Amino acid sequence: MSQKKKPILVAEGVSKFFGRMAAVKDLSFQVFEEEIYGIAGPNGAGKTTLFNIISHVLPVDNGQIMFKDKYIHKLSLDSIFRLGLARTFQIPALFKSLTVRQNVQVGATFGDPEKGVKMDKRDMENLIDETLDFTGLSAKRDIIAEELALMDRKLLMMASALVTKPMVLMLDEPIAGLGKVDSDQVMELIRNINKQGVTVLLIEHIMEALMGLSERVMIMHHGEKICEGKPDKVAKDESVIEAYLGEEYIRHKNQ
Repeated sequence: MSQKKKPILVAEGVSKFFGRMAAVKDLSFQVFEEEIYGIAGPNGAGKTTLFNIISHVLPVDNGQIMFKDKYIHKLSLDSIFRLGLARTFQIPALFKSLTVRQNVQVGATFGDPEKGVKMDKRDMENLIDETLDFTGLSAKRDIIAEELALMDRKLLMMASALVTKPMVLMLDEPIAGLGKVDSDQVMELIRNINKQGVTVLLIEHIMEALMGLSERVMIMHHGEKICEGKPDKVAKDESVIEAYLGEEYIRHKNQ
């Protein structure tokens, strides 16, 4: 990542409480244009809650979130989406009774955030076809979403987000539950998405994948940031090893 890149997403002192429990606590970080920024931590660390706050699935309790030099923490979910910030979910969120192509078409109806207007029918059709081809779903365009295997459901969720032409794509555990071959395919897709100039925020428990994809990594624990930096630095941090990675991961990496 070039140091000349500007921050595209900035969180400042963000907190989210459920009763007296802080799911995210006074969290600050910034993500630079066109980087892949990884987020990891134990179950319950607050990773998905953080995604929900950024995308305003949940309102933030304290702090501020800036996207493209605009504060977004008080905007509606659809307004944030139209600005160019899209996301996926841990459990694939699809229109199960619609075909693969129809699911992507739903995303395309939001239009191109850069233009600020809806596309005409021909442009939309072309964009849908290009997105299906890019994500490897062209041959399955007419399959009902409910009939898809887990891998294809994950790809479809990514395609439905990508068709909106986001500037930032947040991926919540896109590799979890997949075998080696499918995991490698999704990792390659994420790299190709990033090569198109899309900034990627990635939550993932598969540490080899997260460390292999990310330029920088943030480790969360009990809603707080305990470490941030390049993957090699983070993997050697004593607080990260104790709270999350464990000695077994280190031994495996050194074999």
